[in-house]
Amino acid sequence: MTELEKKLMKQIEHLTIQNEKQAKQIEQLINQLTNMNRRLFGTSSEKTSQGQLSFFEEDNNSPFSEAEQPADKAVEIETISYQRKKYKGQRTDITRDLPIVVEEHTLPSDSQVCSCCASPLKHLGKREARTELEFIPAHLVKHIHYEHAYECLTCKKTGQNHILRQKAPEPALAKSLAGPSVLAWNLYQKLEMSIPYHRQEKEWARYG
Repeated sequence: MTELEKKLMKQIEHLTIQNEKQAKQIEQLINQLTNMNRRLFGTSSEKTSQGQLSFFEEDNNSPFSEAEQPADKAVEIETISYQRKKYKGQRTDITRDLPIVVEEHTLPSDSQVCSCCASPLKHLGKREARTELEFIPAHLVKHIHYEHAYECLTCKKTGQNHILRQKAPEPALAKSLAGPSVLAWNLYQKLEMSIPYHRQEKEWARYG
């Protein structure tokens, strides 16, 4: 088993454990919701008097003719407040490891002339206007592996063929287009994000 396969197996085990924990939490939440629905919308118990009463005759003096009054329930409103900690240089720390692309905005050469006396302008300096982030969507790259072969011409003259071939690395899955990165992303989408395969196919189609 290669190192890549070991890493993938460990990641699969970790994601499986997380998936089981989430399933238990969902089951607990469903049970809590079912109990709440029973308490709110379930049939209320009826109290019968000691005397025999007819179920079909109306009796205005009967306690059953009175409308059932719901019990007053105290409604508690919970207010949640929190504060975010901000410090100077927070943006710089967040984007510290990102690659930087500098955009220089200069005047065109034909505009570097004074509008008053038509004298050429001298560059004074520059200031940072803003910093913004660019999102580059994921894309697929096709890797074609060629195995090069080498032969010994000296042995060939003597009638002996001595050929060496450099083998390509073993694929993660035999006879499959999916490379290690594709498999890792597929497992993450399925096990961690719970995205079904038919939705993943649409996403892969958008990647090209």
